[in-house]
Amino acid sequence: MYRQALSFILFLLAPAYASAQWLHLPTPGIPRTADGKPNLKAPAPRTADGKPDLSGLWSKASDKYDNNVAADLPPGIVQPWAEALFQQRKKGFSKDSMDSQCLPFGPIYATSPYRDSRILQTPSLIAILNNDLIHREIFLDGRQLEKEPNPTWMGYSVGHWDGDTLIVESNGYTDKTWLDSSGHQHSEALRVTERFSTMRWCSPNPLRCPFTWS
Repeated sequence: MYRQALSFILFLLAPAYASAQWLHLPTPGIPRTADGKPNLKAPAPRTADGKPDLSGLWSKASDKYDNNVAADLPPGIVQPWAEALFQQRKKGFSKDSMDSQCLPFGPIYATSPYRDSRILQTPSLIAILNNDLIHREIFLDGRQLEKEPNPTWMGYSVGHWDGDTLIVESNGYTDKTWLDSSGHQHSEALRVTERFSTMRWCSPNPLRCPFTWS
Protein backbone atom coordinates (compact mmCIF):
# COMPACT_ATOMS: atom_id res chain seq x y z
CA MET A 1 0.00 0.00 0.00
CA TYR A 2 2.87 2.36 0.89
CA ARG A 3 4.60 1.65 -2.42
CA GLN A 4 1.39 2.34 -4.36
CA ALA A 5 0.90 5.66 -2.56
CA LEU A 6 4.52 6.67 -3.19
CA SER A 7 4.20 5.79 -6.88
CA PHE A 8 1.06 7.93 -7.13
CA ILE A 9 2.81 10.91 -5.50
CA LEU A 10 5.75 10.61 -7.88
CA PHE A 11 3.33 10.46 -10.80
CA LEU A 12 1.69 13.70 -9.69
CA LEU A 13 5.06 15.43 -9.27
CA ALA A 14 6.47 14.32 -12.62
CA PRO A 15 4.70 16.88 -14.88
CA ALA A 16 5.74 19.83 -12.72
CA TYR A 17 9.35 18.62 -12.62
CA ALA A 18 9.42 18.09 -16.37
CA SER A 19 8.07 21.56 -17.10
CA ALA A 20 10.57 23.13 -14.68
CA GLN A 21 13.41 21.71 -16.74
CA TRP A 22 12.41 24.01 -19.61
CA LEU A 23 11.87 27.11 -17.49
CA HIS A 24 15.06 28.84 -18.68
CA LEU A 25 15.18 27.43 -22.21
CA PRO A 26 15.10 30.38 -24.67
CA THR A 27 12.09 30.27 -26.96
CA PRO A 28 13.02 30.59 -30.66
CA GLY A 29 11.49 33.46 -32.63
CA ILE A 30 11.02 35.92 -29.79
CA PRO A 31 12.23 39.43 -30.76
CA ARG A 32 15.18 40.31 -28.53
CA THR A 33 17.20 43.38 -27.63
CA ALA A 34 20.98 43.56 -28.00
CA ASP A 35 21.50 42.11 -24.50
CA GLY A 36 19.39 39.04 -25.35
CA LYS A 37 16.30 40.01 -23.35
CA PRO A 38 12.84 39.83 -24.99
CA ASN A 39 11.95 43.06 -26.77
CA LEU A 40 8.52 43.82 -25.31
CA LYS A 41 8.05 46.77 -27.68
CA ALA A 42 8.55 44.74 -30.86
CA PRO A 43 5.61 44.23 -33.25
CA ALA A 44 3.82 40.92 -33.15
CA PRO A 45 5.18 38.24 -35.53
CA ARG A 46 3.26 37.28 -38.68
CA THR A 47 2.67 34.10 -40.62
CA ALA A 48 3.67 33.55 -44.25
CA ASP A 49 0.25 34.78 -45.40
CA GLY A 50 0.58 38.02 -43.42
CA LYS A 51 -1.78 37.18 -40.55
CA PRO A 52 -0.74 37.84 -36.94
CA ASP A 53 0.94 34.73 -35.58
CA LEU A 54 -0.87 33.86 -32.36
CA SER A 55 1.26 30.78 -31.76
CA GLY A 56 2.75 30.64 -28.29
CA LEU A 57 1.86 30.53 -24.63
CA TRP A 58 -0.90 32.90 -23.58
CA SER A 59 -2.01 34.04 -20.13
CA LYS A 60 -5.01 36.09 -19.07
CA ALA A 61 -3.96 39.14 -17.09
CA SER A 62 -7.04 39.54 -14.86
CA ASP A 63 -9.44 37.34 -12.91
CA LYS A 64 -12.25 39.93 -13.12
CA TYR A 65 -14.53 37.90 -15.39
CA ASP A 66 -13.42 34.58 -13.99
CA ASN A 67 -14.91 35.68 -10.67
CA ASN A 68 -17.98 37.31 -12.23
CA VAL A 69 -18.70 37.17 -15.96
CA ALA A 70 -21.48 39.74 -15.42
CA ALA A 71 -19.16 42.27 -13.76
CA ASP A 72 -19.76 44.95 -16.42
CA LEU A 73 -23.44 44.22 -17.03
CA PRO A 74 -26.21 46.49 -15.66
CA PRO A 75 -28.14 45.21 -12.61
CA GLY A 76 -31.14 43.03 -13.39
CA ILE A 77 -29.94 41.78 -16.78
CA VAL A 78 -29.33 38.23 -15.49
CA GLN A 79 -32.55 36.22 -15.61
CA PRO A 80 -34.09 35.61 -12.16
CA TRP A 81 -33.71 31.82 -12.26
CA ALA A 82 -30.05 32.15 -13.21
CA GLU A 83 -29.40 34.79 -10.54
CA ALA A 84 -31.00 32.58 -7.87
CA LEU A 85 -28.83 29.64 -8.92
CA PHE A 86 -25.74 31.88 -8.92
CA GLN A 87 -26.44 33.07 -5.37
CA GLN A 88 -27.03 29.50 -4.23
CA ARG A 89 -23.69 28.39 -5.66
CA LYS A 90 -21.88 31.31 -4.02
CA LYS A 91 -23.30 30.34 -0.63
CA GLY A 92 -22.08 26.79 -1.26
CA PHE A 93 -18.57 28.06 -2.09
CA SER A 94 -18.89 26.69 -5.65
CA LYS A 95 -18.63 23.11 -4.37
CA ASP A 96 -20.21 21.81 -7.59
CA SER A 97 -17.92 23.72 -9.94
CA MET A 98 -16.13 22.15 -12.88
CA ASP A 99 -12.88 22.46 -10.95
CA SER A 100 -14.27 20.61 -7.91
CA GLN A 101 -15.56 17.80 -10.12
CA CYS A 102 -12.39 17.57 -12.25
CA LEU A 103 -14.41 18.29 -15.41
CA PRO A 104 -13.54 20.43 -18.46
CA PHE A 105 -14.13 24.13 -17.77
CA GLY A 106 -15.92 24.93 -21.03
CA PRO A 107 -16.41 28.71 -21.46
CA ILE A 108 -14.40 29.48 -18.30
CA TYR A 109 -11.15 28.72 -20.14
CA ALA A 110 -11.56 32.06 -21.93
CA THR A 111 -11.59 34.08 -18.70
CA SER A 112 -9.67 32.10 -16.07
CA PRO A 113 -6.17 33.48 -15.41
CA TYR A 114 -5.30 30.16 -13.76
CA ARG A 115 -5.32 28.26 -17.04
CA ASP A 116 -2.48 29.24 -19.39
CA SER A 117 -3.08 28.19 -22.98
CA ARG A 118 -0.72 27.27 -25.81
CA ILE A 119 -1.97 28.24 -29.28
CA LEU A 120 -0.92 26.29 -32.37
CA GLN A 121 -1.85 28.14 -35.55
CA THR A 122 -2.24 26.91 -39.13
CA PRO A 123 -4.04 28.65 -42.04
CA SER A 124 -7.14 26.44 -41.67
CA LEU A 125 -7.16 25.45 -37.99
CA ILE A 126 -6.12 26.84 -34.62
CA ALA A 127 -5.68 24.49 -31.68
CA ILE A 128 -5.71 25.76 -28.10
CA LEU A 129 -4.00 23.43 -25.64
CA ASN A 130 -4.79 24.09 -21.99
CA ASN A 131 -2.42 23.12 -19.22
CA ASP A 132 -4.87 20.56 -17.82
CA LEU A 133 -4.65 18.61 -21.11
CA ILE A 134 -8.05 19.80 -22.39
CA HIS A 135 -7.86 21.09 -25.98
CA ARG A 136 -10.05 23.11 -28.30
CA GLU A 137 -10.25 23.47 -32.09
CA ILE A 138 -11.13 26.62 -34.05
CA PHE A 139 -11.80 25.98 -37.74
CA LEU A 140 -10.77 28.71 -40.21
CA ASP A 141 -11.78 26.85 -43.39
CA GLY A 142 -15.01 28.76 -44.02
CA ARG A 143 -17.43 26.30 -42.41
CA GLN A 144 -20.44 27.58 -40.50
CA LEU A 145 -21.52 26.65 -36.99
CA GLU A 146 -23.92 23.73 -36.74
CA LYS A 147 -27.54 24.83 -36.35
CA GLU A 148 -28.36 21.89 -34.06
CA PRO A 149 -25.06 20.91 -32.46
CA ASN A 150 -24.63 17.95 -30.15
CA PRO A 151 -23.72 19.68 -26.85
CA THR A 152 -20.16 19.11 -25.62
CA TRP A 153 -17.96 20.39 -22.80
CA MET A 154 -15.88 22.64 -25.08
CA GLY A 155 -18.48 23.50 -27.71
CA TYR A 156 -17.76 24.05 -31.41
CA SER A 157 -15.82 27.01 -32.80
CA VAL A 158 -15.29 28.65 -36.19
CA GLY A 159 -13.24 31.76 -36.87
CA HIS A 160 -12.36 34.37 -39.45
CA TRP A 161 -9.94 37.29 -39.68
CA ASP A 162 -11.09 40.90 -39.55
CA GLY A 163 -7.88 42.72 -40.34
CA ASP A 164 -5.45 41.74 -37.59
CA THR A 165 -8.18 40.49 -35.25
CA LEU A 166 -9.32 36.87 -35.15
CA ILE A 167 -13.06 36.68 -34.48
CA VAL A 168 -14.28 33.33 -33.13
CA GLU A 169 -17.91 32.23 -32.84
CA SER A 170 -18.76 29.24 -30.63
CA ASN A 171 -21.90 27.31 -29.73
CA GLY A 172 -22.90 23.80 -28.73
CA TYR A 173 -21.89 23.97 -25.06
CA THR A 174 -23.50 21.57 -22.62
CA ASP A 175 -25.45 23.33 -19.87
CA LYS A 176 -23.39 21.40 -17.32
CA THR A 177 -20.66 24.05 -17.62
CA TRP A 178 -20.65 27.47 -15.96
CA LEU A 179 -19.80 30.90 -17.32
CA ASP A 180 -17.44 31.75 -14.45
CA SER A 181 -15.92 30.16 -11.38
CA SER A 182 -18.56 31.70 -9.13
CA GLY A 183 -21.42 29.86 -10.79
CA HIS A 184 -23.26 31.93 -13.41
CA GLN A 185 -25.33 29.45 -15.41
CA HIS A 186 -26.08 29.30 -19.12
CA SER A 187 -28.40 27.27 -21.30
CA GLU A 188 -27.49 25.12 -24.29
CA ALA A 189 -28.45 28.10 -26.46
CA LEU A 190 -25.23 29.85 -25.38
CA ARG A 191 -23.29 31.52 -28.16
CA VAL A 192 -19.89 33.09 -27.46
CA THR A 193 -17.96 35.66 -29.52
CA GLU A 194 -14.23 36.05 -28.86
CA ARG A 195 -11.77 38.50 -30.35
CA PHE A 196 -8.12 37.51 -30.33
CA SER A 197 -5.64 40.29 -30.93
CA THR A 198 -2.01 41.00 -30.13
CA MET A 199 -0.19 44.28 -30.66
CA ARG A 200 3.13 43.48 -29.00
CA TRP A 201 4.98 40.95 -26.88
CA CYS A 202 4.13 41.22 -23.20
CA SER A 203 6.59 39.05 -21.31
CA PRO A 204 9.53 36.73 -21.83
CA ASN A 205 8.04 33.24 -21.48
CA PRO A 206 6.37 34.28 -23.86
CA LEU A 207 3.13 35.13 -22.04
CA ARG A 208 1.53 37.49 -24.49
CA CYS A 209 -1.15 40.15 -24.38
CA PRO A 210 -4.46 38.69 -23.21
CA PHE A 211 -7.20 37.98 -25.69
CA THR A 212 -10.55 39.65 -25.19
CA TRP A 213 -13.92 37.95 -24.77
CA SER A 214 -17.33 39.43 -25.50
